[in-house]
Amino acid sequence: MWRDIEELRRYIVRRMLEIWGEIEGEIESMMQTPEELSSIRVDPKEPLHSVYEYEDKYVIVMDMPYADNASLQINAYDRTLEIKAKLKKAVHVDEIGYRFSSGVIQEYRKKITLPPDVDVSKLTYKVLRGRLIITIPKIPR
Repeated sequence: MWRDIEELRRYIVRRMLEIWGEIEGEIESMMQTPEELSSIRVDPKEPLHSVYEYEDKYVIVMDMPYADNASLQINAYDRTLEIKAKLKKAVHVDEIGYRFSSGVIQEYRKKITLPPDVDVSKLTYKVLRGRLIITIPKIPR
């Protein structure tokens, strides 16, 4: 075992660095070349989002920095969720982290295809620190 807490700390740090080196190697092997990156077309008007499925609902979390919450529009029809919001001010794309795009955006627009088991009539949402959080219950079986 370790003689003292300092020896344990050194072991932990050394092991973490070894693991980080392994992780970095994996990440680099998955990284795309600059030529591949230049072919990726990202539309900064489409905010990044994640969909989480739970037993009784879906939760969609969408990053919408600078959005004017008063202009937020959420429409659900068929199996499509459509979100629109104007920005409080025009924003240069590089201000929000897009390195391979340029220009200015004044609104967000996003369409998401929903699974067949959602009850869009009971959709709820809230905005929290620049993130739109949409909750859509599942249709009971």
